[in-house]
Amino acid sequence: MNMWLDRSFFCGSSLEPSSNYQYLAERLADGVKLPMGRYLLGTSFNMLYLASSRLRDGQPVGHLGGPWWFLQLWIHTFTALASDVNPLTISCPDLDTPEALQEIWPSVTFSDLP
Repeated sequence: MNMWLDRSFFCGSSLEPSSNYQYLAERLADGVKLPMGRYLLGTSFNMLYLASSRLRDGQPVGHLGGPWWFLQLWIHTFTALASDVNPLTISCPDLDTPEALQEIWPSVTFSDLP
C-alpha cells in the first residue's frame, strides 16, 4: 500500500520505495477512513510551488514528482466547464498531414515535414 501511494497516487520524485506515506498506508490498510483530498491538495500545492520557484529562478523544472495527473485532470475539467465543451464528445484532430497541422497552428511553417 505504501509503495502504491508513493508511486501512483502522490507520484514521489524518488524511484524507490520511501516511508513518506507509511502512516497513511497503515491507516488505510486498517480500514480507517482518511481525508485523502487534503493530502493530495497539499502535495499538489507543493509541486506547483517548486515548479514556479524554479521557473522564477531561471532553472529547468526537471522531475519534481508530485501528482501531475491531478493537475491535468483539474485543467481538463475547468476548461471544459469554462468553454461549454463536453470532453466526452470531442475527437482528436488528424495530424498525419502538413495541411491538418497548418489548420491548427497557422503561424508555424511545416515545410520540413515529408
